[in-house]
Amino acid sequence: MKLKRFIGKDIRGYMNFDITFNDSLTFLIGINGTGKTTILKLLSGLLSPSYIELAQIEFSYIELYCVKLGIKQREINISCFRQGNNILLSLKDEFEPKIYKDSISLIEISNFRNTMAHEPFEAEKLNRILFEFDNLNVVNKIRELRTPLFLG
Repeated sequence: MKLKRFIGKDIRGYMNFDITFNDSLTFLIGINGTGKTTILKLLSGLLSPSYIELAQIEFSYIELYCVKLGIKQREINISCFRQGNNILLSLKDEFEPKIYKDSISLIEISNFRNTMAHEPFEAEKLNRILFEFDNLNVVNKIRELRTPLFLG
C-alpha cells in the first residue's frame, strides 16, 4: 500500500494538515511541537487501526488516501470523525460498492491511566470498548489491507 495524502482538521485543537506524500520517500521535517509525531500516531491509528491512538489525540476529522498495489491498483480512503462522544470510522475501497462505516463511544483515555490501577471498573470499561472496537466491521476490513511499515 502506498500513502498518497493525509488531511487533518483541528488536531490538538489548533493544527490543520494537508500532506501529499511523494511517490518514493517523504520526510516530515519541522521544529519541536509542530505535529510530526502526532501525524505519525494518527496515521498509525487509521492504518492499524488503533482505538487508543485515535482516542488519545484531539481532532475533529482525519482522512487518509492511499493506493493498494497489486495487479490492479485501487484507491482506498480511510476517514475518522469525532462527533460528540463518538468516533466514526469509515473505509471506502474503489473496487467495492459498499462503504464500511461504524461508530463507537469515545472515552477519555488520559483519565483511565490515572484511575485504572485503583478502580477495576474503569479498566473493565476500557477493555470492553477495546473489544467492541476490535470487532467493528470497518476495523476488520482495514486490517485486511496490507499496511506500510512505519519506522520510529
